[in-house]
Amino acid sequence: IISHSRVSSHVTWIDFCSQPDRIYKASDDFVSKSRYEGMPYVVLEALATNLPIVLTACTGHRDFQRLEFNSADFVPLESPARVADALLRCYDNRHLACNHREISRKIFSRDRAIERIIEIYDYVLASDRSNRDGYVAGMLNLER
Repeated sequence: IISHSRVSSHVTWIDFCSQPDRIYKASDDFVSKSRYEGMPYVVLEALATNLPIVLTACTGHRDFQRLEFNSADFVPLESPARVADALLRCYDNRHLACNHREISRKIFSRDRAIERIIEIYDYVLASDRSNRDGYVAGMLNLER
């Protein structure tokens, strides 16, 4: 799409980079059009630099939909027109990305990871098995 459009001179495709922070700082937006992701560290890196982001609604990316990232936009797989629309929204709402770093720290910090591990151990060790369904639902809420 890019190569057949008027914007090709404004888009740079990047392969492996040993210093991605320099690339993020020089970027206007971040787009990940993956069809599948495990834990997408590249998205975490982009969030840490407060870039507006556009993600496909694939496994891995969908976990971010539950979070409070104001300028994160999620588009269906294989829909380039929706990616273009999302990038226009990013451009119009750049100020919304300023909360990404703080929210990322709150959710993905070492302290929060330890807290979640303790919650999982508490769940596994819980003697009242009848209460597990509610507990699991609470554990899956990433905003806690």
